[in-house]
Amino acid sequence: MSLFRELKRRNVIRVAVAYAVTAWLLVQVVDLVLDNIGAPDWVMQTLLLILAVGFPIAIVFAWAFEITPEGVKRESEVQRSESITRITGRRLDYITFGLLALTAVYFFWESRFHNPQPVTEQTPVATSAAAPAQAPARTDNAPPSIAVLPFINLSSDPEQEYFSDGISEELLNVLAQIPDLRVAARTSSFQFKGDNRNISEIAQLLKVNHVLEGSVRKAGKRLRITAQLIDASNGYHLWSETYDRELQDVFAIQDEISAAIGEALKKTLSVGEATAASAAPRVAETANTAAYEAYLQGRYLINQRGNRALTQAVQELEKAVRLDPRYAPAHAQLAIAYTLLSYDNYGDLQRDEVVARAQPHIDRAFELTAVSAEAWGARCLLASTVNESRAAIEYGERALQLNPAYIDVMNWVMNTATAIGDYPTSYALLRRMQEVDPLSFIGRANFVTMELAFTDPQEAHRVADQLVPVNPAQGYLTHASTSFIEGEFAASLRWSLLAYRANPLDDSRNLSLVFHLVTLGLPEEAGRLFPEAHLYTATNPAEFKGKLADISRAAAGSPGNLFFNVILARAYFFTGQYTAALETYAGVKADFPDTEAVVPGIPVTSLEYAWLLRHAGDEVGAEAMLAYVETDIENRRDTPMTLWPQYLEDRVVVASLRGNVDEALELLQSMSPPLSWVGYELEGPLFDPLRQEPGFSAFLERHRAWIAKSRQEVIAMMCQDNPIPDAWQPLPETCEPVTLAAGN
Repeated sequence: MSLFRELKRRNVIRVAVAYAVTAWLLVQVVDLVLDNIGAPDWVMQTLLLILAVGFPIAIVFAWAFEITPEGVKRESEVQRSESITRITGRRLDYITFGLLALTAVYFFWESRFHNPQPVTEQTPVATSAAAPAQAPARTDNAPPSIAVLPFINLSSDPEQEYFSDGISEELLNVLAQIPDLRVAARTSSFQFKGDNRNISEIAQLLKVNHVLEGSVRKAGKRLRITAQLIDASNGYHLWSETYDRELQDVFAIQDEISAAIGEALKKTLSVGEATAASAAPRVAETANTAAYEAYLQGRYLINQRGNRALTQAVQELEKAVRLDPRYAPAHAQLAIAYTLLSYDNYGDLQRDEVVARAQPHIDRAFELTAVSAEAWGARCLLASTVNESRAAIEYGERALQLNPAYIDVMNWVMNTATAIGDYPTSYALLRRMQEVDPLSFIGRANFVTMELAFTDPQEAHRVADQLVPVNPAQGYLTHASTSFIEGEFAASLRWSLLAYRANPLDDSRNLSLVFHLVTLGLPEEAGRLFPEAHLYTATNPAEFKGKLADISRAAAGSPGNLFFNVILARAYFFTGQYTAALETYAGVKADFPDTEAVVPGIPVTSLEYAWLLRHAGDEVGAEAMLAYVETDIENRRDTPMTLWPQYLEDRVVVASLRGNVDEALELLQSMSPPLSWVGYELEGPLFDPLRQEPGFSAFLERHRAWIAKSRQEVIAMMCQDNPIPDAWQPLPETCEPVTLAAGN
């Protein structure tokens, strides 16, 4: 008897076929389950090893044993006349046919429902799904848009989260360069990380009609990236692909994904047809994969903001440029990290030190490439930090040409344009941020404080509620700003205290809490919020005089610190040391060569400077400064800034300085809380032309009555309903009036 006939008689061949079909189907099901539950790589590897080892065991078992009605027996113990191998064989056939039917169903599902559009041609090493049917053409006229959701990290190490996030952001940046395609910015799309909402709902919130999602599994030097493009209007998959490669191929994978998406959108929406294949946007590459990983980690930390994260980002990015000195994106991001660690951002670096650290890396990035949005963004941020405002706007526009979804640059340019009085540009960017990045906490917070709080406070509070889970300190400050606009000082202070607990080390933002407490006549409370807070707590000329030495030392110790120099100039101004005030303000103004303002965005400094120039006999200089402020006021006329308290306040002071007493009094009569004036400002020289007017005295009485009422409400809140008793307590003497009232 031949070996083949004996193998057939003992059902060895049938067992082999049934085992192979069963194993293949099991692997498909398990792979799908493991991908969805985020199981580590070793689970699948173990299963494959078990199945591989089990195959020869099954073959040997089928050869050596036979299933009989009495159970399993050795083949040699079964009489040939009693053998039922034919019956067993038929059963194996039925099982195999059933498994093949399930396999056919799987193939049918995958081809019809999983990958509905033919996959664009890829390199042979990519594992492609079966060719699907053509997706139906879109019938709406909405412009093409896409959101890149953060790819799921399926690696066994949760610390690899930065890598999957980095891959997603790289793809987003490349897709943003495709002509006619609007891409939702990172800060909005990444808010859906771990969110189980359906694609259509996410797309509606992001205001896009396509979504790219996927997963990343990294094990050692092996990489599996799965990506799929979905039409949000119907849930149809336009394209999908799985890539199993070496880590060094990560750049090619990203280029292939972006090219495939562009091709899929081009077929259905005529997107990017004018872009030649050779000019298609590509990911910037490095030959050193360790440098790329350090770059992704550094950029991930920059996006977290905060001093600690930025300090760690510097370490990672320094490692990246050390491993690959020719990797331009790493140089650009390192410059951004250094600049964000300046004293007026998230660190304590002086301006000269920031320039010394950041500028060489910006220069190196441009030596390597002139078409890096990150390099232009770094140049924009540094220029803004050193007060080269016009250059900052120009550099930001270059960055946005290369990456229209670069939301950080939009924010930097918007703030710079606002500071120098280019309000049309700033509000145009504010609305553009709402379109590109509708869920950005920075964009929404700016929208509230610049417009929504004045036009719809209830909606502003609703937006602030949405910001709190994303960024508690920013959410609470947004509430505080809105409550202040509503004239609710106690509510505003309550929100500000919550922000203080969320981020007690953010001195620049907590400065607003200091000024609020000073306005209410609570300087002792304000002065202990952070180490330098006491420098800002003077409420009258005598207190300014007492603090002058400390303020002067602080300014001398930090020559580039804008806050210290401005408060020093004001201390001189309100103590009658006008020559020193004029010289100090002149030094501050010299730091802003691109504008006539003394301090952009703070018109009162320019008005005080105009008074000082006139007092010194420089009528021409005073007139030029007043003319600048009047032009700035006029530029605000067609914007929501006319609703800001400062708009009427600046008009009052200008009218006072020009001797237009009736106009100033008429404006004062129309004003109602809230006001940003502190008591000592109303007692200062700017209001001397109005001092003897009954209308001004009546205004002061109304203002003081509102301050007194607000002070009582704030003290009651702090002493009886303190929102942060675990982080801060009011002074006992502050609460004495409340305690006495309760005792009576």
